Amino acid sequence: MSHLVRRWLENDPQARAIALDLDPPDSVVEAFFEPVAERLAFHRGDVGGTGLWRDLEGADAITHMVHGAAVTSIERLTRLPDGGRDMTGAVGALETNIIGTAHALAWAGRQKELVRMITVSSGSVYAGDGPEPLPEDGYVAPEGLYPLTKYMGELLTDEAARSFGLPACSVRLSGVYGPLDRETGTRAVKSVPFTLLRRALDGEEVRVAGLEAVGDYIHAGDVADALLALLACPAPRHRVYNIALGETWSLGELLRLVEAQVPGTRWRETPAGEADLALDPALTGGRWGAYDIARLSADTGWHPRPLADAFVDYGAWLRRHPY
Repeated sequence: MSHLVRRWLENDPQARAIALDLDPPDSVVEAFFEPVAERLAFHRGDVGGTGLWRDLEGADAITHMVHGAAVTSIERLTRLPDGGRDMTGAVGALETNIIGTAHALAWAGRQKELVRMITVSSGSVYAGDGPEPLPEDGYVAPEGLYPLTKYMGELLTDEAARSFGLPACSVRLSGVYGPLDRETGTRAVKSVPFTLLRRALDGEEVRVAGLEAVGDYIHAGDVADALLALLACPAPRHRVYNIALGETWSLGELLRLVEAQVPGTRWRETPAGEADLALDPALTGGRWGAYDIARLSADTGWHPRPLADAFVDYGAWLRRHPY
C-alpha cells in the first residue's frame, strides 16, 4: 500500500492522498515518503471502529480508494500458552478484516466524486489444487480465519457494487515482497525473498529446507503499478482480478538469483526443523502455484517485470536499508 500511495503521488504532481493506518509512520516509512510528503496526510485509527471514518467525513474530492487494511496473522492470535487454541484472541482481528471492510465500503459509497474503489484480497482464498496458471473463477475454498475474512471482503465488495452501484472490485495477490517488507503490529510474516537476501547480504549462512518448493512471487512495486492501472481502467469487466507474477519459481531457483547478486552467499540444505526457511515441496498447485494474470493484462495492459529484474531492484534497496 505504501508503494501505491507513493507512485500515485509521483505520477501526478497535483494529486493528494490520505493514508489510514493503525500505527503511526516510523522512520523507515517517513523516509520512504519524503519526496511526496507535502501532499500526503496520515490518519491514525482502527478501520473496524466508527471513530476513524467519522473523522474523515470532512475529506473532499475523494476520487479513488484502495482498501488494504488487514490483520494478516490471525491464526497466531488463537494460540494459548499451553499449546491449545481459542478463538477469543482473534475477535479483534476479525472485526478489523470484516467490519473494517464494511465501514470502508459504506464510507466510499458516500463519496460523491468516487471513480473507483479496490478491495485488496489474497490468493489464500484459493484451494490447494487446480489448474496452472490458476484463474479467478472457481477453485475458491478458503481454509483458516484469515482467508475467510479476505473472501468475506470480496463478497461484501461485490454486493456493494451489485446492489448499491459502488464502482468497486477486488484483487487477489500472490506472494508479495519488496521494500518495506518487515514485521509490524499487524504483520508477523517475512517474505521468502526478504529472508534469503537479508541473510546473504549480512554474510550469514542460510539454512533451507524444501529446495523444490515453489511460489508465485510479485514485487510490491509491480503490485502498485497493477493497482494504478486498475484504478485508471474506465470500466473493469470483472469483479475480481489476480495480481501476480504469473509463474512459479522454486526455492532453489531463488537461491541462484541471490548468489548472482551476493557472490559468496553461503547456504546449505537442512532438515525442516533446523532451517531458517522451510517450505513444503508438496504444495505446488492451487494457491501455492502460479496465478493467471491474463484478465488484468487484457483489461489494463499491465504486465509485471521479470523476477530477475525485480530481485535486483529489491537487493539494491536492502543494501541501502539494512534493517
